[in-house]
Amino acid sequence: MENYRIRKLIIYYFLEDRSILMVEPKMVNSGTMQGAFLNRQMVLKPDGSDMPFEPTDFRVGLDIGICGRAIRIYDADEYTRHFFDVSIQDHALAVQIA
Repeated sequence: MENYRIRKLIIYYFLEDRSILMVEPKMVNSGTMQGAFLNRQMVLKPDGSDMPFEPTDFRVGLDIGICGRAIRIYDADEYTRHFFDVSIQDHALAVQIA
């Protein structure tokens, strides 16, 4: 029985309303459901603080929990890296995944 599966997601964070969209890129003939993992919506942190996720919660190398799933941020695009450089937040290089 399968205990876990590593799936690649693209995470979009919208600064204007702090909403998140998560999409799994479609792969031909993979046999698994693909497409929207999480439709665009504001998601509260699971720590009980009733605070929504912030951009700093999505730094490379961090693990986050959304919708009962553990998600590891392993890379970021150039725009996101520039955003963290400008806002003076540390971010790691790309992380190797299995």
